Amino acid sequence: MPLVSYRNALFMKNEMPGIFVPDEVISKYHPDMTREEAETVARSISLSVIRQLKDVADGYYFMTPFNRVSLICDIIEQMEVLS
Repeated sequence: MPLVSYRNALFMKNEMPGIFVPDEVISKYHPDMTREEAETVARSISLSVIRQLKDVADGYYFMTPFNRVSLICDIIEQMEVLS
Protein backbone atom coordinates (compact mmCIF):
# COMPACT_ATOMS: atom_id res chain seq x y z
CA MET A 1 0.00 0.00 0.00
CA PRO A 2 1.60 3.25 -1.05
CA LEU A 3 1.79 5.71 1.83
CA VAL A 4 0.00 8.84 0.68
CA SER A 5 0.91 11.38 3.35
CA TYR A 6 3.06 12.01 6.39
CA ARG A 7 0.09 11.29 8.64
CA ASN A 8 -0.68 8.05 6.77
CA ALA A 9 2.95 6.94 7.05
CA LEU A 10 3.03 7.62 10.80
CA PHE A 11 -0.29 5.83 11.30
CA MET A 12 0.95 2.75 9.47
CA LYS A 13 4.21 2.82 11.45
CA ASN A 14 2.69 3.34 14.89
CA GLU A 15 -0.82 1.91 14.79
CA MET A 16 -0.73 -1.14 12.50
CA PRO A 17 0.65 -4.18 14.31
CA GLY A 18 2.91 -6.29 12.14
CA ILE A 19 3.62 -3.54 9.62
CA PHE A 20 7.14 -2.12 9.61
CA VAL A 21 7.70 1.32 8.11
CA PRO A 22 11.37 2.32 8.40
CA ASP A 23 12.31 5.79 9.62
CA GLU A 24 14.05 6.25 6.25
CA VAL A 25 10.63 6.07 4.58
CA ILE A 26 9.00 8.39 7.13
CA SER A 27 11.75 10.96 6.52
CA LYS A 28 10.74 11.26 2.86
CA TYR A 29 7.41 12.76 3.92
CA HIS A 30 6.69 15.95 5.84
CA PRO A 31 3.50 17.34 7.37
CA ASP A 32 3.00 20.21 4.92
CA MET A 33 3.41 18.28 1.66
CA THR A 34 0.82 18.74 -1.03
CA ARG A 35 -1.16 15.72 -2.17
CA GLU A 36 0.82 15.68 -5.42
CA GLU A 37 4.18 15.79 -3.62
CA ALA A 38 3.20 12.95 -1.32
CA GLU A 39 1.93 10.85 -4.23
CA THR A 40 5.22 11.42 -6.05
CA VAL A 41 7.07 10.09 -3.02
CA ALA A 42 4.66 7.14 -2.74
CA ARG A 43 5.15 6.32 -6.42
CA SER A 44 8.94 6.54 -6.10
CA ILE A 45 9.06 4.28 -3.03
CA SER A 46 6.69 1.75 -4.63
CA LEU A 47 8.75 1.56 -7.82
CA SER A 48 11.94 1.19 -5.79
CA VAL A 49 10.46 -1.80 -3.95
CA ILE A 50 9.31 -3.29 -7.26
CA ARG A 51 12.81 -2.90 -8.73
CA GLN A 52 14.35 -4.60 -5.71
CA LEU A 53 11.93 -7.54 -5.85
CA LYS A 54 11.46 -8.04 -9.59
CA ASP A 55 13.88 -10.99 -9.78
CA VAL A 56 12.28 -12.85 -6.88
CA ALA A 57 8.59 -11.90 -7.04
CA ASP A 58 6.03 -13.65 -9.22
CA GLY A 59 3.71 -10.67 -8.93
CA TYR A 60 2.58 -7.81 -6.76
CA TYR A 61 -0.52 -7.08 -4.72
CA PHE A 62 -1.52 -3.45 -4.39
CA MET A 63 -3.87 -2.05 -1.78
CA THR A 64 -5.47 1.17 -2.96
CA PRO A 65 -5.16 3.76 -0.19
CA PHE A 66 -8.13 6.09 0.28
CA ASN A 67 -9.56 5.21 -3.14
CA ARG A 68 -6.54 6.65 -4.99
CA VAL A 69 -7.02 4.45 -8.03
CA SER A 70 -5.12 6.82 -10.30
CA LEU A 71 -2.01 6.46 -8.10
CA ILE A 72 -2.14 2.67 -8.39
CA CYS A 73 -2.71 2.93 -12.16
CA ASP A 74 0.35 5.21 -12.47
CA ILE A 75 2.48 2.75 -10.49
CA ILE A 76 1.31 -0.18 -12.63
CA GLU A 77 2.01 1.73 -15.86
CA GLN A 78 5.52 2.65 -14.70
CA MET A 79 6.07 -0.87 -13.39
CA GLU A 80 5.39 -2.26 -16.86
CA VAL A 81 8.22 -0.09 -18.23
CA LEU A 82 10.60 -1.70 -15.72
CA SER A 83 9.91 -5.23 -16.95
